[in-house]
Amino acid sequence: MVKKILPLLHPFFFVLFFIFFLFSNNRNQLLWSDLIAPLPMGIALVIFCLIVFRFIFGDWEKSASASTCTLILFLIYGHIFEILGPGEYWIRHRYLMVIWFALFLVGLLALWRTKRNLKNLSNGLNLVGLALVVLPLTQIIFFEVNARQTPTPHLPPVSEKVELEYTPDIYYIFPDAYAS
Repeated sequence: MVKKILPLLHPFFFVLFFIFFLFSNNRNQLLWSDLIAPLPMGIALVIFCLIVFRFIFGDWEKSASASTCTLILFLIYGHIFEILGPGEYWIRHRYLMVIWFALFLVGLLALWRTKRNLKNLSNGLNLVGLALVVLPLTQIIFFEVNARQTPTPHLPPVSEKVELEYTPDIYYIFPDAYAS
């Protein structure tokens, strides 16, 4: 039973990595309850991809590899676009999407035509995916440990009136030309 499930784990690892990576990088702004929506949606997306590619390839190992390829391309598209052209836009979405679609088709065609056993590929992807999931989880754990050890500053209750040493500069700007 384990030998049948093991080749199917790497798509789940990669989706969990992307969710936990974003959560760990924004940990000081997010709550644990913010994971309630993305985790089931990511798992549902993996299951959907596995089922669709199972009908296409007829093999669970090929469908898992195709799902991993598809999910990685889908989840890193925005990051790659930001790296390549955040301000200059020397590469536009219409060009990058063509490149991405070509990579997707080349990956699916390679999986379609291969006659090799994909056990080694699945094992390698499982190891890489597991390592990628462990990294942001350790960052989250270290953040939580440090947050509990750091004393919180004493803030006055909301009902107390706080006297300021200075008065803030408040300006009201009324553009009268735009009134009509």
